[in-house]
Amino acid sequence: ASRQMRDKLLRVRLAPIATLFARFGRYLRDLARERGQSIELDIEGGETAVDRAIISRLFEPLVHIVRNAVAHGIESAEERVALGKPATAHVLLSARLREGRVNVCIADDGRGLDMRAIVAKAAAQGVDTSGLPERDIQRFIFHAGFSTAKTVTNLSGRGVGLDVVASAVQGLGGSIDVRSASGQGTVFVLDLPVTVSLQKALIFGVDSETFAIPAGFILDTMESREKDLQEINRVLLVSWRGDFVRAVDSGRLLGCQGLAQAWARPYAIVL
Repeated sequence: ASRQMRDKLLRVRLAPIATLFARFGRYLRDLARERGQSIELDIEGGETAVDRAIISRLFEPLVHIVRNAVAHGIESAEERVALGKPATAHVLLSARLREGRVNVCIADDGRGLDMRAIVAKAAAQGVDTSGLPERDIQRFIFHAGFSTAKTVTNLSGRGVGLDVVASAVQGLGGSIDVRSASGQGTVFVLDLPVTVSLQKALIFGVDSETFAIPAGFILDTMESREKDLQEINRVLLVSWRGDFVRAVDSGRLLGCQGLAQAWARPYAIVL
């Protein structure tokens, strides 16, 4: 029954990620018009179903990554032709399910990351990059205050760095990575949960009230026995796995009735 309820809730919560990707068609055309060139949007895996809450909170991070691709990565039409590339640049938004999570990629076919600028910026911040693998150096772009833009324009150097994007993605329970090859382009990869709305939880009662704790916060549950508790300098400690951890009466913590003797609680939850 709980599985059926979960499936029904998921069907209500999920939507195709194409509803998010499609919003970037006009946005890219406007950016291209400002630059006087042609940039096309390609979409793959638009049918991938993702939590609507993730879709709504993912728009701003994607806007910044796409703007970054146009500002820093994509060459002018003349430069592209001189390099033997098509004059029309492409930005790809793709999604696919992988091991119960969704991978979202934002790729461009531009010049790639400016590795010399990244190394110089790192050096200016007192970081020695000698001996580091190229992939690790590329990830420096996610550090706070790491913009390499030399001038402020409508597209770049406006003080919002990729560290803000990384924080937003992490706030969704995800991670972000980057891959780049000189002259071939840059790919940002976001690894995200399919849903942030449903998760396993432990239901427990305290003084006739009911509460829930997400399972990911729980280390252990155990019987609460007087012999396992002791008080030192007015701090209550409970014996757990050969050590002592601080204990707090759940009733007082949650604003319920509370008990004078914490050991009178039949069970304890280690968080």
